[in-house]
Amino acid sequence: MPYADDYITTYILGTVFVQLTVGMNYYITTQGFARTAMVTTLLGGVLNIVLDPLFIFAFGMGVRGAALATVISQFASFVWVLVFLFGKRTKLKIRRKNLKPSFSVLREIMALGSAPFFMSLSEGVLNICFNNQVRNFGGDVAVGAMTILFSIFQFLLLPVEGVAQGSQPIISYNYGAKQFDRVRQTVRIALICNLAFTTVATAIIVAVPGFFIRIFNSDMELLAVGQPMLRVYAAGLFVHGANSTFQQTYNSLGEGSRAFFFAFLRKIILLIPLIYLLPALLPWGVLAVVLAEPVSDILTTLANAIYFHRFLNKKVPELNLQTNKR
Repeated sequence: MPYADDYITTYILGTVFVQLTVGMNYYITTQGFARTAMVTTLLGGVLNIVLDPLFIFAFGMGVRGAALATVISQFASFVWVLVFLFGKRTKLKIRRKNLKPSFSVLREIMALGSAPFFMSLSEGVLNICFNNQVRNFGGDVAVGAMTILFSIFQFLLLPVEGVAQGSQPIISYNYGAKQFDRVRQTVRIALICNLAFTTVATAIIVAVPGFFIRIFNSDMELLAVGQPMLRVYAAGLFVHGANSTFQQTYNSLGEGSRAFFFAFLRKIILLIPLIYLLPALLPWGVLAVVLAEPVSDILTTLANAIYFHRFLNKKVPELNLQTNKR
């Protein structure tokens, strides 16, 4: 508790910087400056790695020093973004006359952002549910293993989200230009790339779960509990490549409500109830708890794939149909 208190009281000071950095960085990516947007992330990450040992050990600040290093790194990324958006290269300049709120625009932004907002918000609720259940069936060691599982899962999904989000401006631009063949081609490429990555990642994790856990901790008791948990928890990882692509495509085509529905289906309707239901039905203890993740992932993606196929055919006509109409 003291470590957590030291960290969060300092870290919370940088929240405004990280939120503005993440939010404004999209306006850099949208203009086609993907490398500049990548530097935003690299700048904060590399600076944090450099400052951590300096503040923790050299200045003797401990956990509070780690938090302060993070805040400074986030501020540096924030300054980088502002310098670019006020600079000469940007096409979308920050101007005072454009800062007046437009409620019609805000309404559309909130509608499109509801799905990712809900997904982020629900992650905290899921963590609480998972941790409470694994503690009931596996004790503190299982809670420690669960923390590692969360980290591994999120780390492996980052490339998937990167591909899916990177395809958004391409899909949106070409849809607006009625270049439907390019829209479909972009969706297809993103889907193939993400599915290939998640399928390979799933196979590797299931084959050598101990390798990933040792990155965080090599405690033998933790390894004994964590390896079977990770195998089960990651069994549905392979479908996330498709599901993330579907979700981002809905947002790209202005259909945020569809993305929100499937996010709600996966986490609220399926995952949270299964966290409590499966251990009551199956005699596998903590493994039954983590089984809720792949079951909800696979069921949601199957439903999403069926709907997405119909949705795309209706929203984005085949190229030959467009040619016939002309």
